[in-house]
Amino acid sequence: VIRGENPDQVDYGVWVYDVANGTAHQIMRNDFDYRVARHISWSPNSTVVLITLDHPNGPSHTFLPATHDVHVPYDQEEFSDATWARDSGSIVVSGIHHDGSARLGRVLLDEAHTYVPILNLPTAGISVARAAIEGNSGQILFLGGPTQTGPFQLYQLYPGGQPQVLSSSSIAGNIVSWEWNDSRSSLLVVIDTVNGREAWQIDSNGATGSITPPGGITGEVHWQ
Repeated sequence: VIRGENPDQVDYGVWVYDVANGTAHQIMRNDFDYRVARHISWSPNSTVVLITLDHPNGPSHTFLPATHDVHVPYDQEEFSDATWARDSGSIVVSGIHHDGSARLGRVLLDEAHTYVPILNLPTAGISVARAAIEGNSGQILFLGGPTQTGPFQLYQLYPGGQPQVLSSSSIAGNIVSWEWNDSRSSLLVVIDTVNGREAWQIDSNGATGSITPPGGITGEVHWQ
């Protein structure tokens, strides 16, 4: 991802670099009035790039093949959260849609970008689902809560079943960022609270603990 403040710079956006032959090509160009690339995530099969976009109406996402021509138009998915399915055939979306509704579902990588609901919200005390991902056993793991500021607990949902709460404790605050580790076994969440910014680790077995350093958090927090 190449970013900058000059709206006339056509190189800003997303590039793919081929280490085998030392060449690079641009697959997405920033449009400062519409959408700007912030983060990328490769599909598990390393053929498609999931791009998180800053958009005037809130975070958005798009997925583009690594061979995409930057001059070809593309669609975007207007969900605040998105992660890859394990088979690279869809993305799992959650959070708030640009229309204001809370969603938990999949977007298929077909031409129509078909949306398939996983859980209709609100339901069973869950009005908002965040940071959803497909777990290693095919279940959907997500943070669920009654409002956009929680309190959130980790849930799991198997196809055809009902959400089951995994964590005995909860976290409350405005979610600043979240990030699953590579093994999809632990979630790192940064929240804003009345006492300042906090970092939490939530494991897929429900274990929840604060990892906020004594001096507090002033920058970004990521898995190493």
